[in-house]
Amino acid sequence: MNGEPLAFANVLVEGTSLGVTTDFDGNYVFEAIDEGVYTIIFSFLGYKTLKKEGVQITSAQDQTLNITLDPDSMSLEEVVVSTISRKESEEALLTEQKNIIQIKTAIGASEISRKGMSNVRDAVTNISSVSRQKGSENIYVRGLGDRYNITTLNGLPMPSNNPRQKNPTLSIFSTGIVEAISVSKIYDPLNYGDFSGANIDIISKNYSGRPFVKVRVSAGANSNAIEAPNFRLQKSIPKNNFGFATPTFNNSLNNEALKTYTFNSWDNRKVELPANFGIRLIGGNSFTIAKSKLNMFLVASHRNNFSSNEGILKGNVDAAGRIRTNYKTLNFGYNTNTTLMGNFSFVINPSHNIRYNTLFINSTNQDHNEYRGYIDKDNIDGNGDSFMRRSPFNRTEMIINQLLGKHLLSKRLDLDWRAGLNIVDNKLNRIQNIMVIYEEGGDKNKKRFPSGTQPPYRLFQHLKENEISVSITTSYRFAKHNTESGSFKGKLILGYSARFKRLIYGLTQFYFDINDDKEVIQPPLNVKNLDAYFNADNFNKGLFRIKTLRGEKSSSNALKPSTYSGNQYINAFVCALQYKLSPKLQLLLGLRAEMIFQKLKWMAILDKSEGKHNYSPPIQILPSLSLKYALNDAHNIKLGFSNTYTLPQFKERAPFPFDLPINQEFGNPKLTISKNYNADVKWEWFPSIGDLISLSAFYKYIINPINQVKIASASKDFSYVNSGDFATVLGVEVELRKKIVSFASQTGLDHYIRFGTNFSYMNTNQDISNEKVAKETDFSIFSNDKNTSLTGASDLLLNFDINYLKAFSGDRDFSVTTYYSFFSDRIFVLGGSGVGDQVDKSFGTLNVTGTIHLSKQLDLRLNFGNLLNPEVKRIQKNKTGDTLLLSYREGINGSLMISCQF
Repeated sequence: MNGEPLAFANVLVEGTSLGVTTDFDGNYVFEAIDEGVYTIIFSFLGYKTLKKEGVQITSAQDQTLNITLDPDSMSLEEVVVSTISRKESEEALLTEQKNIIQIKTAIGASEISRKGMSNVRDAVTNISSVSRQKGSENIYVRGLGDRYNITTLNGLPMPSNNPRQKNPTLSIFSTGIVEAISVSKIYDPLNYGDFSGANIDIISKNYSGRPFVKVRVSAGANSNAIEAPNFRLQKSIPKNNFGFATPTFNNSLNNEALKTYTFNSWDNRKVELPANFGIRLIGGNSFTIAKSKLNMFLVASHRNNFSSNEGILKGNVDAAGRIRTNYKTLNFGYNTNTTLMGNFSFVINPSHNIRYNTLFINSTNQDHNEYRGYIDKDNIDGNGDSFMRRSPFNRTEMIINQLLGKHLLSKRLDLDWRAGLNIVDNKLNRIQNIMVIYEEGGDKNKKRFPSGTQPPYRLFQHLKENEISVSITTSYRFAKHNTESGSFKGKLILGYSARFKRLIYGLTQFYFDINDDKEVIQPPLNVKNLDAYFNADNFNKGLFRIKTLRGEKSSSNALKPSTYSGNQYINAFVCALQYKLSPKLQLLLGLRAEMIFQKLKWMAILDKSEGKHNYSPPIQILPSLSLKYALNDAHNIKLGFSNTYTLPQFKERAPFPFDLPINQEFGNPKLTISKNYNADVKWEWFPSIGDLISLSAFYKYIINPINQVKIASASKDFSYVNSGDFATVLGVEVELRKKIVSFASQTGLDHYIRFGTNFSYMNTNQDISNEKVAKETDFSIFSNDKNTSLTGASDLLLNFDINYLKAFSGDRDFSVTTYYSFFSDRIFVLGGSGVGDQVDKSFGTLNVTGTIHLSKQLDLRLNFGNLLNPEVKRIQKNKTGDTLLLSYREGINGSLMISCQF
């Protein structure tokens, strides 16, 4: 189309068995053919088959045939389907990477399947310079975390399922819905300007090929969970919960909850068999309606996952390295995910195509955490036999609806429009209690609630977010390049996009105030049976009172929640020019203008703050330039320059407390926007189909960077500040994909070993200014250093995989893939007040996946994850040396999957 090279086209010699396939650039070669006169047949699905007759072959000279295939308008819908289908393969994605002007990397469904990855989070961390923070869902790209990245689905923004994150938790997205995941590390003017690390775009699967139904069943386990002698979860959560039960820790949120005891169990229950299970049903079909075609692709899946670990957790460490909070931890987790997706493509005619995508995700995270040791060594429990239990249950319902249209209005003019509606409903229920030993030398299971620390509580958190997004672009092609093929040198793009977001967050916390009156005799507590204490009888006896942050039952608004709400409006206009300056040099010049308005209102009872704040930074003018120079058919040099911004999120600006196991964090309404300047250069070499060698260098200069820091306060809280005037990121990336051994086969069946690796090395730096923070905010920080690395940035990231494949026939083969990833040390939280930085220590992860295709209908897969089972560690740097804050091992994961297609 438009004179572009056609890869993977078939070239056959009529009347013989000779045949080849074109490479990335549409080139083909017959290495050996007898002299004579032949008819050569050129074909590709969706294009008219062409026969070239009377081709004279002699030994005296080479013969070159340059052929143009014309689209077959009677089967244009097949062209669309074929193109979409091929995007899943590694070869097709490399072809796209080679041809586009921008610097972009992608991982497709074929590679995801080969490496045995079940969710988008694990898949995206295979890409160079991308890593995940252990213990959280934060994704870092080139050293830049959540606030610097943007996640989209088919080019439209996706909502977050967590009030503390800008982007959604990628692990809730099953790879069953994924055709490819694209990571753009340089700015594209058609994307949103709140960007510096990457735009992670999930491209959803669409129907292609013959009608089919595929069933996939998997079972597995985590070694820690299976070996745990007493795997337990919160008793108030319904047993055999598949994620759709909505447990409530009290019957109703009304004043009766303060006047009478209506709460359910505080205890835990034993899980007999903590084994993982999953099922996925996929189907597709197409229907002809008059002269149009409707394609349908449906996915329904459910999976669960049990996990467990033991370790240590320390906090409140002073500058001398003295530890006040010191726990041994025992953690149990149970997660579920249910996904329903429908993609419908209506090909009206060869020039008009409309798609509707709908996605529903219901995910739950249930944790049961037990901590034994010191709460506060100096003030509360010098004996060191305290006990804390923390049991959160988190449920998210996410609905994404998208309507997309493509229209070819003429040979020169086309129109592309998109509209999306996102709805998120997230509920968090949490139980927490802290106890100390009842009497010295007594039964360790006999405890009491201490004074001077947080009383037992139950927390209810509710987040609702709605977002409407629209995008419309029109492209006009000009400067005809080739009259025969109909291609053009230039394309002018004009567009408008908008995002309108509304967020409401509420929190109600019930405290169970223990009556410490000397005349009241408090019985000892049994940590294994807290329901024996928390019940209606003891409440009526006055052993404890129930109150909220606003007071007791006498307060008329005691159940009014702490809240914050926000509205965000972003309107953007874009103009871009794509032009082929010469046969080898192309450019994409863009200019985007974004108008931003944030409206924030909060009422936080814990610190008795209430207020509102509107934020409207100057119009963001965002120029960008991308250049691609083709040295030859196999080598490219690409350059990218852009100016973008980083917008503070609602949770970073709302002065609203989020309770953590040891500390609290809250927002800062005086945060301001960061400006980002990005520069990239990349050399790419494509030695053959499926092979790649590339080298990249990048530089980022960030003005007014945002960081999470420990502020100077008695409670050692964390908040967000514009911590300095600038930050820089300088790095290099190397990627290699190569078939290193190809075994000779007389049958022509695949038998090879393929190798792939990517690694990046970065140097990050930012200045820290105590004076700037004190001047611009109500906080004070006392940083130890004037300069430090960016939080979350590892100097070194490495991914390595090796794949062996042996085909026995067209439908039967065996393959095994070994995959290893590594990241070096990185800062978790910046230190202050003489206390050093908290640093996540380096480690590597090893996974192995083996797949057997027994027939076209049946295949088996065996997957082992985290085989090295490394120790996850976090330290705090101090003048006296390093203090170990966090340590645990996640365990080894294993699973067996059976797939059957009909």
